[in-house]
Amino acid sequence: MFITSWRVVLAAAVAGFASARVTVAWQCIDRGWQSADLEPIPRFASGLVADPSRNVLFTFGGMYSWAGGPYENATTWEWRSAAGDWVKRNSIVSPSARDSHSLAYDPVRRKIVLFGGFELGSPNTVRADTWEFDTQTGQWNQCFPAVSPPARQGAAMVFDEPSGVILMVGGEDAYGTVMNTELWVWDGGNWTTRPQTVAPTTLSFSPLVSESTRGHYLCLGPSGVSLTATTWRFDSIGNTWTQLNPAHQPPARWTHALIPDSDRRRIVLYGGKSVTGSLLGDTWEWDEASADWIERLPRSTPGTRRYAGGALDPESRKPVIYGGLRFTSATGNTTFGDLWDWDGAAGEWMRRFERTFPHYGPGSFAMAYDALRQRVVLWPGGSAGSSAMWEWDGARWASINAPLLGTGKMSLAYDGARVIAVVPVGVMLQTWAWDGASWERRSNCAASFTELPMLAYDEQRHRVVLFSGSTRQTWEWDGASWQFRFTGGPPARITSMMAYDSWRGITVVHGGRDALGLFTIGDTWEWDGQAWTNPTSGPVVYGAPMAFDAVRGEVVLHYTSGSSYRWNGAGGWVRIVGRQEVVTVGLLAFHEAAQHMVNWGIIPVGPTLELSGAATLTRACAPCYSNCDGSIPAPALNIDDFQCFLNRFATSDPYANCDHSTAAPTLTAADFQCFLNQFVAGCV
Repeated sequence: MFITSWRVVLAAAVAGFASARVTVAWQCIDRGWQSADLEPIPRFASGLVADPSRNVLFTFGGMYSWAGGPYENATTWEWRSAAGDWVKRNSIVSPSARDSHSLAYDPVRRKIVLFGGFELGSPNTVRADTWEFDTQTGQWNQCFPAVSPPARQGAAMVFDEPSGVILMVGGEDAYGTVMNTELWVWDGGNWTTRPQTVAPTTLSFSPLVSESTRGHYLCLGPSGVSLTATTWRFDSIGNTWTQLNPAHQPPARWTHALIPDSDRRRIVLYGGKSVTGSLLGDTWEWDEASADWIERLPRSTPGTRRYAGGALDPESRKPVIYGGLRFTSATGNTTFGDLWDWDGAAGEWMRRFERTFPHYGPGSFAMAYDALRQRVVLWPGGSAGSSAMWEWDGARWASINAPLLGTGKMSLAYDGARVIAVVPVGVMLQTWAWDGASWERRSNCAASFTELPMLAYDEQRHRVVLFSGSTRQTWEWDGASWQFRFTGGPPARITSMMAYDSWRGITVVHGGRDALGLFTIGDTWEWDGQAWTNPTSGPVVYGAPMAFDAVRGEVVLHYTSGSSYRWNGAGGWVRIVGRQEVVTVGLLAFHEAAQHMVNWGIIPVGPTLELSGAATLTRACAPCYSNCDGSIPAPALNIDDFQCFLNRFATSDPYANCDHSTAAPTLTAADFQCFLNQFVAGCV
């Protein structure tokens, strides 16, 4: 009787909504653009610290060096050795983007302490702030001590077991002209200085690592005016520094990794930059028993690098290095995203993880969704013969070794069976077909052009539409050959955008610049297979990526300023409300299987995403509660959703607990009222 009476109420409500012509525009909640990265981008000077309480390695921030310039980030990641994966930790607040900061784990309070670091800017600066990451809540909290050390970067930091506090020593200013030698202590509430015997004068970018003897810490660094290699031991109980005199000494260096190998009573040294300026890729071990350095000669190594993070993996019990930077005159700066284990017994390095993702290359770039193989195919730019093809499966990028012949410039589109590329060679447009394994040459297109034409696949007519904006020519590909269709329509333009609206069966062109590149255009044109029409105008933009979202039924445009717009063929363009990110160079494609929009490009600055030479963002639907039956792509909620709710209520499905009540009985009349309210509010 209870459910029957509510059926009457719900039916009346639906009838009332229908008579009032109430509809819901979207069947999903728009959260804006989100980072799609499942792993941290390559980075250096991010630091690496072990959290034995949770068996993870922790890293924050760091810098990525790319041809377009260096970028810092403010993301927090943890490496799980047993699972072999990374987990991103999202905090409500966090330290600002930086590198070369100091990190240490406090096992008593189960917090990771961060101090200082380097920030890019005009001018560059170093920080003097203190932060703690609570490993139990997963949140960063800024500390405001009464006393704080002067700003610095590259200081050594370690937890001191005898006193139960964090020790920090050394570091330098933003330009490496002022060296710090004082010893600071963090007790969880305030910083204080601690007297010490004469310390090394150049303790900057020289890690301090605990030995097996309680309160003993080892460091290696250049010393004195001549910057000779020296090994130092600090005794925290007596606050004394002692210069050791081993029989063998590694070359002088800084920005190296120094990692305890506690089970073997050794400390592993790797890489760094020598005092003469050369990069190092050698491996040494400090043997506590003999108080001497032993050079190890593994068959394979991580290669020369500096600024790599180093820590003892609490799960595998092996020393680990992560990331780093290498510079050569031939290749420029290379930032690493790999993670290596050191097996001291075997004397070998083993790569456990390597992050790869498409970098933005020279020339043009193009992207299209292969519906048959459910992959977004990407050409990120490059020279002729480059093998830099990539595919996005909805979660990760994978590189494809398939060199493309021609000039290295192309436009891409799916043609119903495969992805095709239109490649300009001289005055002709070559056509190539991609089957997921290799490229096959197809017939040429005789369209005239002065810049790359645009492509879009018309699903209803099974044609790829080509529009050469500079010459106003329209051509179509039927899977075997090109046919000329029309000259005219949109005024001559360059750097405009095109996408196919599958809901309305219309190809849309928007914006660009005039043929001479003097002014920017904001008009919208549509091709129905017979003629071009100009139904509206919108944002005045050029070079902005555009694609059709088949879940929402809208063409999406994302401009370099970080603004996104949508258009569903009715009215004008509407700015998308939600989180936006600046993508200075980008491409859009809709992944139908994953039901999200993929935005690949360059993000130059920002605190919360992976800030790199190439980042991947997605815009997807968050679940809409009142769309009970999960129907897509109908643009309105309907009575089927009420029937779905009734059925789930009748079977005591937890979904029907709309108001999230916890007192028994959890399913009551209040849940029906809650569902009615949700339905009226709709999904926006």
